[in-house]
Amino acid sequence: MVVQPMLARRRVAAIALFLIVAIISGFAPSAGAQVLISGTDLSSSITGSVSDGSASLPYRLFQPTGVPTGQKVPLILFLHGMGERGTDNALQTYNLGGLLDHTRSGQFASYILAPQITTAQWFPSNSSQMTEAMKLTLKALHDVIGNPNVDTSRIYVTGLSMGGMGTWDALRREPGTFAAAVPMSGGYETAAAPQIKDIPVWAFHGDADTLVTVQSTRDMIQALRDAGGDPKYTEIAGGGHAIWGPIYDDPNNELYPWLFSQHLAGQTAAGAAPVPAADVTFGVDGPQSPVTLITPVPEPVGLGIIALAGIGLLAKRRRRA
Repeated sequence: MVVQPMLARRRVAAIALFLIVAIISGFAPSAGAQVLISGTDLSSSITGSVSDGSASLPYRLFQPTGVPTGQKVPLILFLHGMGERGTDNALQTYNLGGLLDHTRSGQFASYILAPQITTAQWFPSNSSQMTEAMKLTLKALHDVIGNPNVDTSRIYVTGLSMGGMGTWDALRREPGTFAAAVPMSGGYETAAAPQIKDIPVWAFHGDADTLVTVQSTRDMIQALRDAGGDPKYTEIAGGGHAIWGPIYDDPNNELYPWLFSQHLAGQTAAGAAPVPAADVTFGVDGPQSPVTLITPVPEPVGLGIIALAGIGLLAKRRRRA
């Protein structure tokens, strides 16, 4: 009489396996996707795509308003996380709220380029060869910055989780393109540090991140310092993986004044003065004060954790390769 319980357990296991595969592969009911995207106003964006003949990459370009005719404005390349991969050219904007709010108009008006890669792709590469996703991303970037209204002395890149790793990778691939970078919850290969040491960086990571180890960012920051760089680093006490909401909201008005004051060497933007990066001292147990503290957002629960866990596993495997 144990047949029925065993069958029941098998059914439960099969359903659980389906849900895990569905989440990791990027499947989500359309209604759920609409709920996720509904928080981002897409009205100020235009859509586009690039192709290399074998693959294509869709993107959204958000345009600022209220900019005087002829005035050049910066551009921010935003790299999404693993959970926002797909082909709908919308889900990648899910975490853009705070960034858009600050850059839609006014002092920090800028373009935001948000490409979307598929569930089979990955932004960063630990080898000398770029991933196809990064090649297409940089192709889209160069297509867009051909616009005469873009201030090419102030091209910035930021990203979260997989996109945080991709932010470091973008710097490695084109160190002469970016005036500054803001990677979150994602480290990178320390061997790239000498190549990108002169680029202003403000990195963020939660010290309680169980998906992508905080040590990966600590090591990258230390490698940049050892190479002669002066990166800025904020480690969030008690912060888990999903720390980006409050950072992009920037309630203390620290991130955007720093970011928009950065420019390529020899190309000072009008009215911009570089903001110095704060020191973060490292010891045996990691960073010590001074470290800016930000209240972390709640971590995803349930099946969301299962999906995000893939980020940590992939990162560890790539570092071991």
